[in-house]
Amino acid sequence: MLGIVKNEIGPIFEGENYKVVKKSASKGDNIPVHNHPGEDIIFSLIKGNVMVHLNEREDYNLRQGDVLNFNGENTISIDFIEDSEIVIVLVKNK
Repeated sequence: MLGIVKNEIGPIFEGENYKVVKKSASKGDNIPVHNHPGEDIIFSLIKGNVMVHLNEREDYNLRQGDVLNFNGENTISIDFIEDSEIVIVLVKNK
């Protein structure tokens, strides 16, 4: 097989320099402040609407199809405005 298709929640792919995680949450849920030192983050909203807070000073209202990129040294917290699914790609810095 040349490709692998997965449609599950949690870590879905992992390699030497990257990890791909899919999360699902309900309206009103949140993910508290945290960071990912040593990694670059690609945050993709698959469905729903979320408010992403970076370093508790920049806010990004993401809607379905939006993609946010940032350095994992920054802190992130997330408020789920609607039932949502996100895919996060964590890439190790060189």
